[in-house]
Amino acid sequence: MKFNLVIVPKNKKLQKYANQLKQDWSLLESMIIDMCSLCGVTSFLNRLPINLIYGEKNKEIFAWFSWRPQNSVITIEFSKSSEPEREFLIMVLAHEIFHLILRKNKKLMQKISKYSESNKSIFIKIKEQGLFPKMILEELIVSSFLPEGYLSKKYFNKPTKKVSNKTLNKDLIDWRRYIAYKMRPYAQLYFNKKQTIDDTYIGKIINLIKKSQKER
Repeated sequence: MKFNLVIVPKNKKLQKYANQLKQDWSLLESMIIDMCSLCGVTSFLNRLPINLIYGEKNKEIFAWFSWRPQNSVITIEFSKSSEPEREFLIMVLAHEIFHLILRKNKKLMQKISKYSESNKSIFIKIKEQGLFPKMILEELIVSSFLPEGYLSKKYFNKPTKKVSNKTLNKDLIDWRRYIAYKMRPYAQLYFNKKQTIDDTYIGKIINLIKKSQKER
């Protein structure tokens, strides 16, 4: 598979991040190949623009994607007051690319829709403005690999943060960390076997949420 990331810094001061991402291209390419395998996808976008912008008030790095089958784009928003670590920037970008790769597998996206709809009651308890149950479940699946999950350990030797049910809050960030910690052995197994995310994997995430909510 060949990929073409078009990195577009919207400010001259952002050129250093564009250069950094270009230097890490071979690493990103390896990660994309692995993510395609996990999503059961054999081809990715031929061209993917990455817009780099500055935020007005943000103190952290933010990223989001816009999906169209042949015209997708990712935007990364940087803070003017702090610089992200190299590894974290790559993981944030890879996380958004993971979302786009998922969308190349229509059957897998249909599974996510089905499970989120039939388990809507557990997802509405997870507080996150503007996200429907389907998007919350998708976030938890992706985060079980990146940036909180196993692929961070695989590529950057970043430990998976331990989160107990007792200290778990109800916002999506904490749920992402909790699911990544609990799903780590399964994420590693699927990665090692080059196994596509399936009903079993999604079901384990849902059961973890149900069990945690029941115990609280």
